[in-house]
Amino acid sequence: MDTNVPHTICDAEEKDIIINILMDKSYFTASMLGQLSSNSIISDFILEAISHDRLHNRFLLFHCQNSDKLGSHVENLLCEFYEPSFCSKDIINAYMVLIFAEMLRHFQTDNNCKSANGKQNPILDILLYMEENFQSCTL
Repeated sequence: MDTNVPHTICDAEEKDIIINILMDKSYFTASMLGQLSSNSIISDFILEAISHDRLHNRFLLFHCQNSDKLGSHVENLLCEFYEPSFCSKDIINAYMVLIFAEMLRHFQTDNNCKSANGKQNPILDILLYMEENFQSCTL
């Protein structure tokens, strides 16, 4: 969900587990976004979510409830978060990329469509340049 999207949770059953992962906009660096598939629905959504001039009222829904991999990735991410050790931040970032990639697989399967256009969003190129050249970058 984007920032400030009103939402509610339907009645949960006794064995349901609800996990809410909140990410600050600063988490999404150019290198993090670059690790996601070029022109993916997730990277496009994130780029719009972190922009200041957009109405923030969107969400994406992925039907991943039958994914054993996704459950395993989330479980491992939570273990790293709650029991941090050496390189935990890097490992958490890697799990986030795996989680986004697994969600993209399910999205692609659900829609039975493959992106024929491998063109990368130009904003990613600009953000990556700024991140790599922050000391000398000018307008």
